[in-house]
Amino acid sequence: MTFTKTLIAAAAASTIAFAAAPAAFAEEPVTVTRLVRYSDLDLASPEGQAKLDARLRYAAARVCETSSGPHPLSEEISSRRCYTRALNGARQSFAAVMTSKSLSR
Repeated sequence: MTFTKTLIAAAAASTIAFAAAPAAFAEEPVTVTRLVRYSDLDLASPEGQAKLDARLRYAAARVCETSSGPHPLSEEISSRRCYTRALNGARQSFAAVMTSKSLSR
């Protein structure tokens, strides 16, 4: 059971990484990943779902963060777009995996 949950989390993290190729590296895309674990959460409860979403938001923020200190506005805009794409992609992937998991039961 733990292996299955880790595998599903890895799929969600991969989506974050794929959607988050920073614009600053347009010549050579760089893929950054973050593993999102949820085996400790009860996803049938609103609290568990909220905690999972918080973890996905945190992972997307880490994948898409800008450099520290002063940076161009264009970099900030790119980072925000990256975050939105990464988070939406992770949520969609996770929902798809959960749907297929429930259909296979």
